[in-house]
Amino acid sequence: MIVVFFFKLVSSDEVLMFYEKGNLSDLVQRMQSDDERLDPNSLLNYHIQLVHLLAMCTEGKNASTEIKCHSLIGLDDIVLIVTHPDCIPEVKNAYITFLNHCYIDTEVEMKEIYNSQHIYTLIETSFCSDIEKVNEINRIEEIYVYSFLAYNKTN
Repeated sequence: MIVVFFFKLVSSDEVLMFYEKGNLSDLVQRMQSDDERLDPNSLLNYHIQLVHLLAMCTEGKNASTEIKCHSLIGLDDIVLIVTHPDCIPEVKNAYITFLNHCYIDTEVEMKEIYNSQHIYTLIETSFCSDIEKVNEINRIEEIYVYSFLAYNKTN
């Protein structure tokens, strides 16, 4: 009932309010803005919460909602947004959660998703670089801890 009401309220333009097919400029500008990122009432945070809400609507086995959401945010859109160099973690989280609930963990099994070039692009372009960044941060912290311990042990 709530999902049906929600879909009557939300149009594709509202979900992708800053995103016109192939043009991410407004979304990227908002992701680069500290004011937009920090303000809980900003249009960027509204967009993120709306994508999260769509992901929650498709959570579980819910074929009709999954199909409606496919028309709102396609795989090409997800890949384009998530692999953009300026994509912030909050946006990635929302879109990857949506990807998981709407395209991967679905009632109607889409076996082609597992061999899709979209998934390989996400892994190669986004996930691997994110893992490398986390590993680099961990190495820096490890060096700091060892330096701290060595300094304190000698003093």
